[in-house]
Formats: sequence, structure tokens, C-alpha cells
Amino acid sequence: RAEATAIIIRMDEALQKKVDSLRWALEKTYDLPFTDVPQNSWFYYYIRVAYLESLVKGRDSDTFAPIENMNRAEAAKMLHDALARRLRLLEDSKDTPVDDVIDSLYFEMAKSGF
Repeated sequence: RAEATAIIIRMDEALQKKVDSLRWALEKTYDLPFTDVPQNSWFYYYIRVAYLESLVKGRDSDTFAPIENMNRAEAAKMLHDALARRLRLLEDSKDTPVDDVIDSLYFEMAKSGF
């Protein structure tokens, strides 16, 4: 689950920048409810950003289970939520990586959740 979370975060440059800024922040605060995600683990900041962005939830209120496998449903939901977040940001900024995307049928279908 930790590796999949890190991969999803790395796909989005803005989320990766949040991980990097948290990693280098002078004041380190632990604000995750998960007792099995130690602050000194390689995956702490990835899970923290994903949690704060509502991309992941724990197995229960205080357990994330970072070394367990992620099932297909969890992976699909996380990927969907990450892409939906990105589309919302693009729509809000009216900025797209390529000029012809906004007018395309694919983009309209993607925005509608197709």
C-alpha cells in the first residue's frame, strides 16, 4: 500500500512538491492518525500528503497497513481520485498541458467521470 501510494503521488508534480517541502520543513509535526506509519519511514510523507489530499484512508481509524498489498478496488479508487483532483485543478486554472485538449470529446468525457 505504501509503494502504490508513493507511485500515485509521484505522478502528480504538485503533490510531489508537497512531499518534498514537508520532507525539508524545519518544524516536523506528526498529524497522521496511523500508528503503523512511523515518521522516520521512507513512505511517511507520501502517505501524509495522500491522506491530507483525501486520496487514501486507513484500514481502520488508526491503521494504514503500509506493507500490506493494495487490492484492485483500492488502487482504482486512489488513481481515480488523483486524476479527478488533477482535472479539477486544470479546470479551475483553465490551463492544460496541450492546446487542443479542452475542446476534445475525450476531455469532456474524462471531466464527467466516464
